Amino acid sequence: MKQFHIVEKAEKASFITNVHGSVDAEDTIVIAWSYPKDLSYPLCVIYDVESSFEPLESLIKRQPLEIYTVDMGRKHWEKLSRRYRQFKLFPAYQKGEEYYILNQKEGNATEKFVKKSDIIYTIKEERGLFEHYKKVTVKFRTEKDLYPEWLKYTIVGRENSFLYTLDLNAFPNGDGAIMYLKPEETVVFELTKEQKPYFNLRRILL
Repeated sequence: MKQFHIVEKAEKASFITNVHGSVDAEDTIVIAWSYPKDLSYPLCVIYDVESSFEPLESLIKRQPLEIYTVDMGRKHWEKLSRRYRQFKLFPAYQKGEEYYILNQKEGNATEKFVKKSDIIYTIKEERGLFEHYKKVTVKFRTEKDLYPEWLKYTIVGRENSFLYTLDLNAFPNGDGAIMYLKPEETVVFELTKEQKPYFNLRRILL
């Protein structure tokens, strides 16, 4: 059975560096890193953590997700199976069934990977009451509260390129937002910088 021990002191040349990751369209997390320049720590030990502040003293009480050698590469794949996931990577070396993990305390945690929720919207176009205009009804559905509670949008085909905002709290009962546009104009929505890490914006065609 694997046994894990903590090594407290080492030079920065023994640290794992360049820890980063991304999530693809199928909610697969890809984690990558660079091994230490000091090859006396040739292993990378990966733990699943609740936060980047979780200490190694707690982590070694359970089995790591994976232990990589240089020959195995420098990428690891995990599913974004919960609302969020985060990981910490540690350099280590092995003697028999004993693993000695360096207690690296900086630069070895990934970002927090968040499972995005969908903002689904539909656009219905009808002939308007006013000549030369069409009536456009936009309805939204979200899986969780949106913050900020508004979406940005532009009117493509209009001479100006103004950026507008639509407050979704104004439609609490599923009532749609109604706009009157010229036949050649189209409304296009986009997420704010604050919303992009947590939401996907999807249109359902009617």
